[in-house]
Amino acid sequence: MTARLFLRAYVPLALLGCASLLGVVPLLAPALATLRLRPEFASLPDAGLYAVLLAQPAILLLVLTALGLALADKAGLRSLVADAARGRPLQPAPARATGRLAAMTVVAAVLVLVVDAALARAYPHAFASVPPASAVPPLARLGALLYGAVAEELMLRLGVMTVLVALGRRLFAAAFARNPGLVVWPAIAASAVLFGVLHLPALAGVAPLTAPLVVRTIMLNAALGLLFGFAYWRYALEYAMFSHALVHVVFGVAGAVTAGAAPTLLGP
Repeated sequence: MTARLFLRAYVPLALLGCASLLGVVPLLAPALATLRLRPEFASLPDAGLYAVLLAQPAILLLVLTALGLALADKAGLRSLVADAARGRPLQPAPARATGRLAAMTVVAAVLVLVVDAALARAYPHAFASVPPASAVPPLARLGALLYGAVAEELMLRLGVMTVLVALGRRLFAAAFARNPGLVVWPAIAASAVLFGVLHLPALAGVAPLTAPLVVRTIMLNAALGLLFGFAYWRYALEYAMFSHALVHVVFGVAGAVTAGAAPTLLGP
């Protein structure tokens, strides 16, 4: 891929990702207050403090998006946005396949809610400090949807998963040629587990990191990450984003219907 073609694909994805980072701004109030206590940041306006807080994830997103895009062809993975930007023929999934993915996503999200409720009943003391979904303002919920569906998919699926698939394809070329799933599924699983682990800092910000909460957060987010990774592999990156966003919608509806019983730290 020439530098010009790379940039034509990279720029829209990078801009989309950076815009989605703004979705977490409504969630950063506690971190903003903590940062202001440090003398070197005490005189900065709120806009400057937000820039400090968003700088690290923005850099990580830009780097992982670049790596994933550079290796996507070698990994046999694709993005519709990148294909369109480079003038390639678009190959969206058939409507029936998209419908199946939507149904799978809804079922997976509901199962996660059921398991989460069962774990809360089994370990009530561990879950006592976790705020209900009703405690999250609508604007913050919408921001989490945008951040999760776009930024996290760019970093975890386009970035981490693509790198792992490309590396596995190079190291195990014969196995990949015989059955791509032998290489792709471990990459999907590894990126899904990392997806779950990366939710722990948010959990630590609102509740003590007890063993049941840690296992629950990693396990349930990783389960959803398997679905997002499958959607990326089977269709395109944008279908992983669609599935991720739909999980948030299901959680939001469940939270409204059950007066906040839906989880607040799953799949953001």
